[in-house]
Amino acid sequence: MTHDHDLVLRPTPAQTEAALNPPPGRNGGDLVVETLAGLGATTVFGLPGQHALGMFDALRRSDLSYVGLRVENNAGFAADAYGRITGEAAPLLLSTGPGALTSLAALQEAAAASAPVLAISSQIPTAGLGGGRHGYLHELPDQAASFRGVVKSVHTVRAQSQIPSAIAAAWKSALTAPHGPVWVEIPQDVLLAATHLPVVTAMDATPEELVPRP
Repeated sequence: MTHDHDLVLRPTPAQTEAALNPPPGRNGGDLVVETLAGLGATTVFGLPGQHALGMFDALRRSDLSYVGLRVENNAGFAADAYGRITGEAAPLLLSTGPGALTSLAALQEAAAASAPVLAISSQIPTAGLGGGRHGYLHELPDQAASFRGVVKSVHTVRAQSQIPSAIAAAWKSALTAPHGPVWVEIPQDVLLAATHLPVVTAMDATPEELVPRP
């Protein structure tokens, strides 16, 4: 990825082939991992949970380095440190409910320090979104509401086709000055379902340039 606005991004022949002839056995979790790699991520932090297994299984099939910690807030603080040191958006993979909420202290610290942390959490299945009580494990009436006062932007995915755009928009938000944490949540069924969408090989999420006042 580059921040050079004069550069025209063009797919390589290998990228075109991967898009037109996607390999079998991929799911929504692969779209998450492919998008992160396409944006330039090399390292992700996090902690697996039942609803998030689609992402973590896909992570095993990728070339991304995974740093796992025993508690979600520690994973968040590690992502915060990585973002501060490198200036890159630091992906943080979390599970639904308690796992997501345990990261709040770290995301608040990232917000205070303008650290670009890209938190990606699972959600209950899409049938349970929108409030009410459906009886899903770790269900919250509005999980994203817990994060709106902490992060720069919130992105809720409801279909696999939205995954690349939502993550790219969050990445751009995290790295647009002032840097800060962002939140993406993806339902469990969207992560686990097989996909025939093109392989995500490159994404353009150039941060907005803030022009100084005269």
